[in-house]
Amino acid sequence: MIRFIIRRLLITIILAFVVVTMVFLLLRLIPGDPAVAALGENATQEQLVVAHQRMGLNDNILVQYGNWWGKIFRLDLGQSLIDGRPVGDELVRRLPRTFELIIAAAIVALIIGLPAGLFAAVRRNRLGDGAVTGFALLGLSVPVFVTGSLFVLLFGVLLKWLPTGYADPSENIGKHLLSLIMPVVALALGLSANLIRQTRANMLDVLGQDYVRTARSKGLAQPTVLRRHVLKNGLIPVAASFGIQLAGLLGGTVVTEAIFNWPGISSMLVTAISRRDYTTIQGLILVIALIVLIINFLTELVYAYLNPRIRYQ
Repeated sequence: MIRFIIRRLLITIILAFVVVTMVFLLLRLIPGDPAVAALGENATQEQLVVAHQRMGLNDNILVQYGNWWGKIFRLDLGQSLIDGRPVGDELVRRLPRTFELIIAAAIVALIIGLPAGLFAAVRRNRLGDGAVTGFALLGLSVPVFVTGSLFVLLFGVLLKWLPTGYADPSENIGKHLLSLIMPVVALALGLSANLIRQTRANMLDVLGQDYVRTARSKGLAQPTVLRRHVLKNGLIPVAASFGIQLAGLLGGTVVTEAIFNWPGISSMLVTAISRRDYTTIQGLILVIALIVLIINFLTELVYAYLNPRIRYQ
C-alpha cells in the first residue's frame, strides 16, 4: 500500500507541475494587454511602460516563468490588476464558502444516493425500484439552474421560508444554515441521481455473482449477504466515479453561486474574467486545478482500499 501511495503521489506532483506550466503559458496566449486591462483604455504610453515594468512583462518568457514559480513557492498569487488586493487573501476568504457547498452537497448526495440505489437494486422491477429510478431520471434531466431558480422563486420569494442569498455565519449562524439549504439541495439532486443509477447498476451486477448465490444457499440472511458480500464489491466503481463527480462540482458551483448570490471562488472567477483581471484568473485556475488533483489522489486511495488488487498492479 505504501508503494502504491508513493507512486500515485509522484504522479500527482508531475501533473501539478504540468498544470502550473499550462496555466502560465495559456494565460500568455490570451489576447490583450494586462497593463491596459489594469489601467484602462485611456492610459498614456508612459503609464503603460511603468505598468509593464511593475508586472514584469518586459522580461523574457523564461524569466517570467521562473518568477512565477518563485511566487508559487512563496504562496504568492500576486495582486489583482483591477483593485490591487492580494489574490491569495481574497481566495482564502472565499474558498471555504465554496468548500462548504461542495462538502454539504456530497454528504447529502451520499445519504440519499447509496441507500436509494441499494434499495432499488434489491427491489428490482418492483414499485419501489420504479419510484427511485424515476427520481434519479428527474434529477438527471433537470439542470441545476432550473432547480435553483425554482427553489428561489418558491421557497424564497413566494413562501419566504428560506433566504435567497448568502448569510454571514459570524452575524447569524441560524440564518446562514438556512441559506445553505437551497444551494446544497440544488447541487445534491444531480449528484445523488448519478449515485442512485450507478449504485443500482453495480449492486445488480454483484447480486448476480456466483459467490452471492452461494452465500444465500448457505442460509445467510439478506442483510448479512448485503453487508458482507455485496456492499464493498458493489461500491468499488461507485467510489471512483463519485470522486470524479465531486471534482466536477467545482465547475458546477459557478451557476449555483450566481443564482443564490453565494460569494465563493466560482463567482470570483466569473467576475475576474469579465474584468480581464489576468492575475486573479491565473491564481484561481491554478488553485482549482490543484484541488482537483488532490481530490483525484484521495479518490485513488479510497479505490485502492476497496479493491486490494489495484495496489499490486
